[in-house]
Amino acid sequence: MTPSGFCGAPMVLVVISPVRQLNRNRPWHRGWLMRVTRRLPTMHYPPPTSPAPRGTTIPRTLTPLANKQSSIPPPPALSNNNASRAFLPGWTCTPHVFQAAAPRESPPPGHSSRLATPAGLSKVERQAIADAKFEEISQLRSDIALGYKSFPVNDATMWMVANRYVPNRHRTNNSPGVTVMLSHATGFHKEIWETTLRYLLSTPQGQVSIDEIWALDAVNHGDSALLNKENLGEIFEWSDHARDILNFLGNYLPDRIENNQLVRNLERVPDQTTQSRLKSGFPHRKIVGIGHSFGGCTLARAVLDSPSLFSSIILLDPVIYPSYALRGPGIDALTRGALIRREQWPDRESAQGGFLNSPFFQAWHPDVLADYAQYGTNQDEQGVRLKSVTFGENARLPCEVWEMLPTLDERIPLRWIMDSTSAHALVPSSRAC
Repeated sequence: MTPSGFCGAPMVLVVISPVRQLNRNRPWHRGWLMRVTRRLPTMHYPPPTSPAPRGTTIPRTLTPLANKQSSIPPPPALSNNNASRAFLPGWTCTPHVFQAAAPRESPPPGHSSRLATPAGLSKVERQAIADAKFEEISQLRSDIALGYKSFPVNDATMWMVANRYVPNRHRTNNSPGVTVMLSHATGFHKEIWETTLRYLLSTPQGQVSIDEIWALDAVNHGDSALLNKENLGEIFEWSDHARDILNFLGNYLPDRIENNQLVRNLERVPDQTTQSRLKSGFPHRKIVGIGHSFGGCTLARAVLDSPSLFSSIILLDPVIYPSYALRGPGIDALTRGALIRREQWPDRESAQGGFLNSPFFQAWHPDVLADYAQYGTNQDEQGVRLKSVTFGENARLPCEVWEMLPTLDERIPLRWIMDSTSAHALVPSSRAC
């Protein structure tokens, strides 16, 4: 990784494999085997020798962002994790709130039956209700994607919460600083990155290269979901998160990296600053965008729309695939799982123990699972409850991004990291793209 923004020629790949149960009283690397491959070369792939099947998806144009901020003030913090905190020695984490993109491309609430499942039902009863809701949501998603159903403009004021990680030291030069912007996967939240950040910032490269980090919660995830609860509809368009990324970078990210404390509610920058960024980028920042899965797809769409805002991007297992690909049960399985999953526990220890009953969570690094339980749930009178609302993902954006990939600005360095070489493993299921 290089001070110019991670994506210069050699890079370091760290592969971490569990070898025994972690002792949290020891440095994490004593319980984990690290295989470090140095000087991983940039890979260039030749064009295919035979034509790919013709695409059947026509990419939509992103709805333009409103050029005015709503006069509605942000709601008070609803999360138990809303205070400034020491993140690492020499680093501080602070939460911030800003208005999400407006108007919304996602339909307003109220276009399918209410999704709350009564408590005290048996597993069979919950499964039956989930199956019925799944069919209803799937049909609604398909009707929207195929143009059979339309809705009035959704002018609801939505909010996003972001964590800012900044070193306590003052910058000693006036060169553009490296700003990392993180976009999480479906079902996760902004703090899911913190185990990775703790490792990265403990390395000499990380300490020297990174001047500021921003991790975003999508409007229906994490702390953002708590603020938007009343305005979340049954369907969430992924394109809205791409617009939210552009809205944050264009309208709300402060112009310079300052080590002093920022106000909780970020102020919108002047219109001329926004226009300058869209035309020429940031004069005092180098933006490194990193997105995982859903976050990778939406980040890619944002870059395709406004490449000047980015210096480089890293896509981790992004959900991007062609409409003609053979699809597995991915998206449908996520929707079914979200509809039937347990959402409430007496306390966080019980929640974390419940997560460990799932093979999915058993494969996680213990520190990541601990952060998922701590920051992905919120305390209320009945115990703790999951924050994120993910049952209505409308994943037609992956097919659109696939069609647009040839137009990606070649001047932007890209790292595309996948967890498999199998096309069957990489392509999820979707009723309509």
